[in-house]
Amino acid sequence: MLARVYEMRDELQLFLEANRKQVLLRPFSSEGFQLALKYLADIFQALNSLNLLLQGKSTYRINDYAAIHAFVAKLGLWHRRVQKGNAASFLNLDTALKNKGFELEGELKTEVETHLRLLKQEFERYFPDLGDTKLPQWKITRNPFRLNEGILSDDLQEEFLEMKRNSTAKDDFEAMPLTDFWAKYCRIFSIRVWLYVHFFHFHPLTYSKVTFLHSSI
Repeated sequence: MLARVYEMRDELQLFLEANRKQVLLRPFSSEGFQLALKYLADIFQALNSLNLLLQGKSTYRINDYAAIHAFVAKLGLWHRRVQKGNAASFLNLDTALKNKGFELEGELKTEVETHLRLLKQEFERYFPDLGDTKLPQWKITRNPFRLNEGILSDDLQEEFLEMKRNSTAKDDFEAMPLTDFWAKYCRIFSIRVWLYVHFFHFHPLTYSKVTFLHSSI
């Protein structure tokens, strides 16, 4: 919806003028509103891209969390850039500022800074376990052949070593998608119970939370 508003901003302005909607026309036509609209079009495009990454039958929790983790890190980067008056992360806004010879400063800069900070906080609140990727269950799922058995509980270490030293399993890990690898080897090793109960579950992370964040901005 916002992308359409941005694309049709000139037509909307003409419509407001033709219908003498001065109360709406005045703020809509202002330089500040138009620049803010460009920023919002940029940030919603970024959120749309994230939403697309979280959709489809082949998306799973470990991949989804990697995408969300990266997006939250980008929000931090964008916030730091804006603090320095750098709008390079937002194509439409940056182009408009350069074309008009403006700097990112004043009220617009403050509003963008605040929005990025709050958006990052909302992601961290909705996904409080993003930082848990250092836990053993994350590490063993991403790449069991790089994991030191010492971080596992005693009842898992011996069987884990059997899998880790299995040359066929290692070849399969390099050749197969992550989800296919675990679907196969969870049937072979009883470590599957630990993985299933504590972490993987082999179901996609719902993207409804990101959709809610998207629609509530």
